Amino acid sequence: MIKIINNDIFRNGEKIGYIKGNDIIELNGKKLGYFAGDDIYDYYRKKIGYLENGYIKYQNGDRKISVLENKSRVSGESVSDVCRAAIRLLFGD
Repeated sequence: MIKIINNDIFRNGEKIGYIKGNDIIELNGKKLGYFAGDDIYDYYRKKIGYLENGYIKYQNGDRKISVLENKSRVSGESVSDVCRAAIRLLFGD
């Protein structure tokens, strides 16, 4: 499970990264990707997913995840659904 506290991202109690604006950053300072509107992009500015009709959809079309289910996997206060989705796609399950 991933938990967001303020702008810090934790997995199993260990800090793995942070949020800076719309960017998702690894602990070592490397930008993993970002979100804009309902779209999620990787470091290379390649669209990897998006939100649509209550689902996180992978760009390649092979998978979708309910936004509600994602909230149980990526918890945190005052974080948008697209930010949670970006964290899940960029850091993995």
